[in-house]
Amino acid sequence: MIMNYHTLPNRRHKNRRLLHPSIAHTRIKFIEFEGFALHEIFRKSLCQLADVLKTNICSSAKHYNNVMHVEIHAENREQLLFKFLNSILKLSAERKTIYCSMNIIDLNNTSLSAQVFGIWYDALDFEVKSIFESECIIQENSTNNCLKSSILFEIKKV
Repeated sequence: MIMNYHTLPNRRHKNRRLLHPSIAHTRIKFIEFEGFALHEIFRKSLCQLADVLKTNICSSAKHYNNVMHVEIHAENREQLLFKFLNSILKLSAERKTIYCSMNIIDLNNTSLSAQVFGIWYDALDFEVKSIFESECIIQENSTNNCLKSSILFEIKKV
């Protein structure tokens, strides 16, 4: 195999234009977990979202500052999970609260009624820019008779 090496002439390179500082770079965060029931999947997804926003905030909580009622309806359980996480993100931004725990009143494949409990925060580690609806998945895992869920977040360092 013959390789020809080329060298560039000795001339000055153009200055590259840098991105505007207000344009932030985003990253992708993929989370995967299992649960034996739909209740467990929703509780774990809430905890995972809280951990993305601010690491270990829920494990250090001694009491909750905010309680909200959430009621969501969707066509299937994946859309229900997606809508639930989006509504929690919206509540978090409005109330400056990270929701760590929940009391599920009613849950089936198309509707959720629950109380969510949260902790006030002063600053976040990451801001969730979006959740990918097509990557919000709940599957049956036939090897151990449980549910497997995965969520894909687009995040930005705050």
